Amino acid sequence: ENSTPAAVHVAQYFHNVLHFVPNFWEFGNEPLAWTHYGLNRTHWSTTDASPVSGAAYATMVHDYIAAIKAFYPSDRYLGLQNSCACNPSLITTLAKVDGPQLSGLAYHEYPWLNGSSTSAAQFFGALASVRNIPNTTAHMESMVAAGCPTCNSLPISIGEYQAGPVPNHSPLAGNYSGAPFIVASVIQALTDNEVFL
Repeated sequence: ENSTPAAVHVAQYFHNVLHFVPNFWEFGNEPLAWTHYGLNRTHWSTTDASPVSGAAYATMVHDYIAAIKAFYPSDRYLGLQNSCACNPSLITTLAKVDGPQLSGLAYHEYPWLNGSSTSAAQFFGALASVRNIPNTTAHMESMVAAGCPTCNSLPISIGEYQAGPVPNHSPLAGNYSGAPFIVASVIQALTDNEVFL
């Protein structure tokens, strides 16, 4: 909605009614897929075509943080829950505008190769491909650094993880093959010093 009063209302509800303060506030999920940006929720329609730009998203996050911080100065913020380690305009602009105020950024990771839904070799091969955790986090880090050169210690987290491809995840993840896939993925993440949320 891009409504700062609504963001403050949600924060006050969590603090004062639920008495539950999240570890981090996030500002929407997968903004690349938004179609209602800036529209009042009561008027949303399945035919809306109002995406958010990188600059608009960064400004919204900036405004939300300033408004919430006025009431709750100790709250922390995860600047993004992106659908992938992609869209330099969104990530670089967010880092430039809000990097110093963020506790981290997050993205979703679904490594896959052609045939990884039917072939165990391809399924495991995704862990050595350009779509693996070390490569995608390095790409995220480079986009953050392009926007905020002083944010090189800003954590990059993986908010969703599963063997791809999206939206039809590999059925091999549901049998024995899924166990070594996850173990190898966790080792990659730990080696790469990433955090699973």
